[in-house]
Amino acid sequence: MNWAILLAAGLLGGAIATTTNLPGAQGPLAPDGRPGLGTERTAHEISRLFASPGEEQLQLLQALNDLPSDVLIRREMVRRWYRELGYFSILERTSDQNLEDLHERYQQLNLDAMGALMSSSETIGPFLQMFLDQRFRLRLALFDTFDLESVELRKGLRLLSASQDGFYDLRDSEAKNIASRVDLAAAALRAIRLDLDALRETGTAGAPGAPDPAWMAELIGITKVRGERDRLRSLEVLREKLGRRLERLESSMFWPRLKKKVSVLMDKRASYSAQANEHLERTRQYLLLSPFDEEPNEEIRAMSQTDRFRYAMSEAVRGVTADPLNEELTYLTGVTTERFYSPHESRMWFDRYLALRGIRSQDIETTRGRQLTPEEENALQKVLQAHLGGLGR
Repeated sequence: MNWAILLAAGLLGGAIATTTNLPGAQGPLAPDGRPGLGTERTAHEISRLFASPGEEQLQLLQALNDLPSDVLIRREMVRRWYRELGYFSILERTSDQNLEDLHERYQQLNLDAMGALMSSSETIGPFLQMFLDQRFRLRLALFDTFDLESVELRKGLRLLSASQDGFYDLRDSEAKNIASRVDLAAAALRAIRLDLDALRETGTAGAPGAPDPAWMAELIGITKVRGERDRLRSLEVLREKLGRRLERLESSMFWPRLKKKVSVLMDKRASYSAQANEHLERTRQYLLLSPFDEEPNEEIRAMSQTDRFRYAMSEAVRGVTADPLNEELTYLTGVTTERFYSPHESRMWFDRYLALRGIRSQDIETTRGRQLTPEEENALQKVLQAHLGGLGR
């Protein structure tokens, strides 16, 4: 059983050491200096790595696959700790006790911290604790980054893995681009994992970042200040004090330091993603997809359907070139190429889309118990029809 099948079945579990722990380990490195996929391998070499990895390569792939789960385990530990602290009482009693809702509600209250401070609501106590809890604020930023980077990692691994047994081939430039993005996301996730371990609660009241009783007294004292302007100024002074403490804490953390080191790579990735979204918007315009179906551009409305699809195809392909992990652009490239080329051409794009979604047409386990979206269902049917039609790779 090769690594791609293990990945699809979710059978690669357990934390293991990466090749940095092996004597004399050599090979491509990620931005944090740990073993990675690198940017020099050709598409064929990357395909072979996933199809039949050596012992060290298998350890690398397993470690990459485990990273999101490693962080999720730590996130669940944090959630349980917040529940013990009573933080979830700022939510409606009927709400699910999940971190996403907690963070969103905290951000809402924080926008009008003075209003919350002067409120008589029973949720004010937990909010004040969170407002002063530096570890809470540090974790909030870490989890926001995790949500982005874990998606990057999973999509990149899926696309690279499926290329070795799927119905599409990646160009060398695409494979190197995706491998680079996987390495960047992996480096970020490893740093986040280390930071969450460093921020793990020990129950020590005076631990770095824990709410300072003196700050709580200062915060409560603000409510006694006469005049709204003076209260707001006092709150701003406290915010500045908290901000300076937060900066000192961040200076010793792994992810904030690594983020500075990889800022050029992250800016480049964000730039390409923005370019892809511009192409996506124009693709949707030409295809008259929502919201452009209600009041289409007059010039586009005057085009024939064939011309609209041709322009849409051009925009979609350019968008995928900028961001090969963009799911909607990949799907729409399949939709538009289907109109002008053979089923073989569109099937490749639909299969790439399915790979990004974690679906493999030849593996029923990837769809078992899953409610497919209309796009997933259409793409899967097109790939399966090509199977039945005898189209080769």
